[in-house]
Amino acid sequence: MFKIHIGSTPHNLSDKDFKELAAHTDGYSGADLSILVRDALYEPVRTCQLATHFKKVPDPAQKMDYLYEPCSPGDPAAEAMTLM
Repeated sequence: MFKIHIGSTPHNLSDKDFKELAAHTDGYSGADLSILVRDALYEPVRTCQLATHFKKVPDPAQKMDYLYEPCSPGDPAAEAMTLM
């Protein structure tokens, strides 16, 4: 069920990870798992929406010079800004 709900979203979960998730969600309905996966997939978006500081990090795909990543205001590289 987790694999179905994740669909084509890139991830690094192994079969062992999926088995562990299944063990922790015994008794959950398909709808419950759908909500759980959707909430997990949107967590990075919520983190970025709530962030008040970001820092520049290297682009692992090397398509851009850098990317912005949410960080703590106390991070030495922090720049005060919002997602908007």
